Amino acid sequence: MKFLTLLSSILISLSIVAQTTDVFKVIEQDEVPMRVQDEFRTQFEGDSRVLWKSFDDRYEAVVKEDDQKVYYRYNDLGDYVEKRILLDWDEDATETLKNSKQKTQQKYWETKEFYLRTTPKGNKSYILQLENEDGKLSTLYFDDSGLLESKSKSGGY
Repeated sequence: MKFLTLLSSILISLSIVAQTTDVFKVIEQDEVPMRVQDEFRTQFEGDSRVLWKSFDDRYEAVVKEDDQKVYYRYNDLGDYVEKRILLDWDEDATETLKNSKQKTQQKYWETKEFYLRTTPKGNKSYILQLENEDGKLSTLYFDDSGLLESKSKSGGY
């Protein structure tokens, strides 16, 4: 039973780390499946400069849109999974988001990255990646109204 609990904890931790941006490694465009590239081209009509990254069976296209870094994510079948826009916490976070963070145990942690996440169905949410003075990382997930949905700890982001 202890083994199953430990195994479950490890798998959950891996899935949390898998969602973070920095676990994605830079790859060449020719390493990206054509179905992923084709799907990306149907969604993005901007500059052709794209930084491709991958992690396991996920692919990420990093581009600049309106002076913001944008991450388009796909699975290996070419299905669009989500879009993340890197925002500035101090300038772009709503008061509701800021108040929600203040109600967490991580209220004094430094904000490392702040994203608006949009799904293919148009659902919006926010991701806040934090670091404390000891270098511990935590990720907070907020719904589109700015209320805390969940939080996780990961060893890297």
